[in-house]
Amino acid sequence: MSEYQSFCWATVGRALSNAARKEVGELSSHISVSATGARVDYHWGSFKHDPIEVLIRFFDVFTYEANWGSQILAFRFDAGSVPFDDLQAYAVEDIIDVSEQDGHLVVKADFNENWQETDCNYGDERGAPGARFVSCYEEILAGDYRCLFLLWLRACEMIGEGNDEVFTAPVPAGLGQLDSCHEELLEFIEINSDLLDAAKALSKNFEPAARHSKDANLSVEPLGLDRQRYFLERLLTSNPAAVKAELIRELGRLGSGPEQTDASHHDWAVFSDLAAAAARVINERDRKTREEEERKRRIYLDALAANEERLWSTASRWVTAKNTKAYDIAVLLLKGLEDLAIHRRTETEFHRRARELAAFFPRLTGFRERMMIAGFIGTDLNPYQQSRRERWREGHKAPIDLSLLDRTFP
Repeated sequence: MSEYQSFCWATVGRALSNAARKEVGELSSHISVSATGARVDYHWGSFKHDPIEVLIRFFDVFTYEANWGSQILAFRFDAGSVPFDDLQAYAVEDIIDVSEQDGHLVVKADFNENWQETDCNYGDERGAPGARFVSCYEEILAGDYRCLFLLWLRACEMIGEGNDEVFTAPVPAGLGQLDSCHEELLEFIEINSDLLDAAKALSKNFEPAARHSKDANLSVEPLGLDRQRYFLERLLTSNPAAVKAELIRELGRLGSGPEQTDASHHDWAVFSDLAAAAARVINERDRKTREEEERKRRIYLDALAANEERLWSTASRWVTAKNTKAYDIAVLLLKGLEDLAIHRRTETEFHRRARELAAFFPRLTGFRERMMIAGFIGTDLNPYQQSRRERWREGHKAPIDLSLLDRTFP
């Protein structure tokens, strides 16, 4: 498999200036740049600049993925648009970093060696996939931290329960009401569904529609003229979405906007507790699966026992058809008899009767060869025959189809 890397950036609620587009276009000889994003793919070599520095200078969202199992998702927020402490609550050492750089807040989730089948489409024309997570960016600006929690959950899972550190994070409302952007994030980083279900049990419901209706009735009068002028100037020079988020937060503090719910107002999740809850679910599901498999196995063995002599006689009859398809059916019927013998611990008797059946047709080499490959006769095998036997046995572990007993004989 050839090497593949994809570097993608996107803006949110704004367009790059012509000068910025030109500067970004000079970062690589084959980078694709639009008014709202950029993308460059590599099948060999790599991007020669720090992609996070590019994010900070020009963009709001950065996505990286490689086909050897690495993903990075990073966001850049204007300072003041999101409380630093809210973001820091979801930091995980060596995986999720929250920092202040050049007047911005940067969240970087680096899932190195996240071994899975990545969604890299090897040079497709779908544009800058960083835009896939623009909705996550907008939700974080609005104080909805579900995406951050999902990143935290995956980071803790990668570190594992054996780590001595206790990992905790605020549980945002709405984990049981995930939408398409969260589903895409789950697909991107691959979170254990049982872990997620354990977290959902701690999460309260929320009504996003109510929050937006309050936004529509906002008044800036409590700010005073100086702050109103400040926000107006910010709108002309900064990301409008970030300015709006900062404005709403300030109005909330003044009692004129939506109620603000920072991380301190949420219940907190302890990863080890979530992992333990998920393990209990997995163990219970495995137990039920084993019980169901055992129930089906008993029914299967009872059916074999009830048809034991019919299986022997029907297998013998199919051999007399003297064609390869008939031989295959006969051997499958014998496989059912072997399953019964293993259950009863009467394999010696089974192999005796199998040898007698093979001896009854000494000239049918095709049938006898199939008996040997299935392991019913013959012990002195060359390496090629042994390899064929192992492959056959591996491919025929499942119970046989007993409807073979009723198949029309040619």
